Amino acid sequence: MKKSFYLFITSCLFFSLTSCDSLRQEVNPDRLNREAAKLVVTCFLSPQDTVLAVKVTRSQPILTESTSTGSSNTAVNVPDATVTLSEGGRTATLRYDVRLGYYRAAISQLPVLAGRTYSIAVQTSAGERAEASCTVPEPVATVSVAFDSLIENQFGRQVKRYFIRSRWQDLANQANFYQVSGLFRYTPVCQNCPNTPANQPREQFNTLYFDDNSGGLLTDRNTDGGTMISDRAFFGIYYSSNVSVPNF
Repeated sequence: MKKSFYLFITSCLFFSLTSCDSLRQEVNPDRLNREAAKLVVTCFLSPQDTVLAVKVTRSQPILTESTSTGSSNTAVNVPDATVTLSEGGRTATLRYDVRLGYYRAAISQLPVLAGRTYSIAVQTSAGERAEASCTVPEPVATVSVAFDSLIENQFGRQVKRYFIRSRWQDLANQANFYQVSGLFRYTPVCQNCPNTPANQPREQFNTLYFDDNSGGLLTDRNTDGGTMISDRAFFGIYYSSNVSVPNF
C-alpha cells in the first residue's frame, strides 16, 4: 500500500533565531542513472507443459517519457525478435502471439524431458542478443502430505483455518529450487443447515496460498539431499463452529 506524507511548513523558528534554507533542491541530471535499456527474457520449462512459451521484454530507464507521465510499466514487449529453443540436434522456433504478448510454439516441436539440457537464443532486429541454457531436473519423490488446522481469533470470533504441509526428498549435490502449489477439492458440510435440496453439500475448489511472502518458493541451500518441508499452505477459506472438516 503506497503512503504519501505531506509536510506543510508555515514558518521556521530555532532557538538561535537562525533562518531556514529553501526546502527545494535542484537535482543534477548528470548524477542520474543513464543505464541503457536491456532485454528481459523469461521462460519456464516443464515436462508437464502443453506449450512452449517465452516472454521477451525490454526494460525502461527510470526517467523516460512513459515513467514521467505516471505509468507503472517498467518494461515493454519486444514483438520483432527471433526466439529459438533447442536441445541436442532439435530446434523449435517460437512465434509471437500479439493477443497473449509472448512467443509460443506447440510442445510437439520440442518435447520437454527431464534430465535434458535446453538452450534459448533471442535475437532482436536491433542487434540485441540473449542466450541461456538449463537442465530440466528429475522429478522429486513426495514423502508425505499432512492435513492440519489451527484456531485463530478473527475480529473477536474463533475460526478454524485448514492447511497442508508437504515433505519431499531433495536431489543431492545440486542447487534446487522448489515451489509448492495446488488445488484443494472439498465438500463443506453444514451441521445446522436445513436438509433441503438448495443446501445439499456441493463439491468446491480452492487454491492454496501462503501467509508469508515466499509464495511457496524454497531452496535446498541448507538441506541438500535431505527431506524438505513446505511452509503452511492454507486453503483460503474460514470455517465457523457449525461447519465440519472438509471431506477429501
